[in-house]
Amino acid sequence: MGFSAPPHARRRAAQPSLSLCMIVKNEAENLERCLETARPHVEEIVIVDTGSTDGTQAIAQRYADVFDEIEWPDSFSEARNHSFDLSSGDYNIWLDGDDCMPDPADWRKVRRAIAVDGVVALNLLQVDRLPDNQILSGSTNPITRVVRNDPSIRFKGKVHNQIIDDVNTYCKAHGGSLSTISAKFYHVGYDLPSEEKKAKYGVRIPLLKHEALHAETKERRAYYQFQLAVGYSMVGQKQEALETLKQLPFDLLTSDNALHAHTLAANISHQAKAYAFGLTHAHKLIELFPEEALGYFLVAGIHIKQGQLKDGVGYLSKTYQMMHDPDRTYRYHINEAHLFFLIGQVAAVGKKFERAEFFFKKCLDRQPDHEEARDYLTRVAQQVEKQTAAA
Repeated sequence: MGFSAPPHARRRAAQPSLSLCMIVKNEAENLERCLETARPHVEEIVIVDTGSTDGTQAIAQRYADVFDEIEWPDSFSEARNHSFDLSSGDYNIWLDGDDCMPDPADWRKVRRAIAVDGVVALNLLQVDRLPDNQILSGSTNPITRVVRNDPSIRFKGKVHNQIIDDVNTYCKAHGGSLSTISAKFYHVGYDLPSEEKKAKYGVRIPLLKHEALHAETKERRAYYQFQLAVGYSMVGQKQEALETLKQLPFDLLTSDNALHAHTLAANISHQAKAYAFGLTHAHKLIELFPEEALGYFLVAGIHIKQGQLKDGVGYLSKTYQMMHDPDRTYRYHINEAHLFFLIGQVAAVGKKFERAEFFFKKCLDRQPDHEEARDYLTRVAQQVEKQTAAA
């Protein structure tokens, strides 16, 4: 174990101090951007490396005020709590190596928020970037990432380390609040080649199984079952994800996790051709979260996939209208290439070939490697030529 505490931490006299606490492993590709954009806005950077082999340590030590190396403790919470134990700030903010908060304005929002009396914790907006070939291009979700630096506020859970229980307990005992602010940070850890994704997320599956098996409450067990389904999905084990979701008591999840879980169930079912199960959860999305375009899109996609165009076209039209309403914002961002592809399909079946050609081209503009759209475009372009010649 190595430990160092360089003497260049900076203090802002009139404000609470802020420490960035990180645990990292093999993040050489992304870490410097994260640290470079954070350094001007925090008094202290604490980094705990858990066994990197790609030179991450050298990057970390250039920026860290406190740096430590530990053996992986088989628990994300233990590692993250260790970084908190090394922190000297009034508040801790934590980011992963594949996170980044590049806009100084977002850091200023954090600084202003922790200067307000009574603030115990902050939810920030996590913006996830997803691979180009997926139905979703990304998502924006509130997540707790800033807490008062108090030894009673620590993480629990081997994998999806949770801190909210300790935050709530602290607020009840001492007063104070958890606030949500509009500061955004960006996460690219899901946008990885499949083999890298399997290596990164596959190790979490045994830990999640353990957490679900030994959960203290049925609500906590449901949470870990949901996260296990997510883990299976991340490593490409779609059938295992689907079977886990079929056993999941959705009613025991929080509202936020229910949104994610119904989305995953509908999306995975669509891919696995388990259409009845997928349709149930897509409709549940509309029922519980009518302000999100995703539910309408998934219902449309499942109907169209089964050749039920009349049932799907109304939902598809609703999706298009919602996505092109400038006054709306969404937590789930639908990949426009997939929307345009479905519209093109419906137009082609209805023999509206010029309209189909237009939307298949728009699909390929967004996603040039969409081979199915390219095949459709070739066929409908031939039909447009025939119609033009006949006229």
